Amino acid sequence: MQDLIREGTLDQGLANRFEDYVLRRKNILLTGGTSTGKSTTLSALARFIPEDERILLIEDTAEIQMDHTNLVRFEARPEQNGVPPVPIRKLLKAALRPLAYTEEELKKFHNTYSGRACKPDSVPRTIHRSKSHARRSFL
Repeated sequence: MQDLIREGTLDQGLANRFEDYVLRRKNILLTGGTSTGKSTTLSALARFIPEDERILLIEDTAEIQMDHTNLVRFEARPEQNGVPPVPIRKLLKAALRPLAYTEEELKKFHNTYSGRACKPDSVPRTIHRSKSHARRSFL
């Protein structure tokens, strides 16, 4: 987080607020264009997640750097050499299967991940946006 402060991505007050939000399991949405620091910021925020919390990380492409004891990482993949694709929706369904959700609930979770529906507690996510006012997006 100190690197982000040094680089001027955010100030100490915002860093403190982010830490508080993570520890209180608040929703955080990071937006920005390509190479604006969404993944870097999310990686920094993940350092505030207590080690006894389990993190389920599902990505299209593995970008988020995390070193956490309870990290479970899933990566979607396109069809390759006749091997079927593994879309995010399928990974989400597999990850939530032990919790016995209905198909409708799984759709709701997927929509949540996509940023199109409800916002359950403690679901930090990033979205790509070609034109962004990143500082305003944090507030």
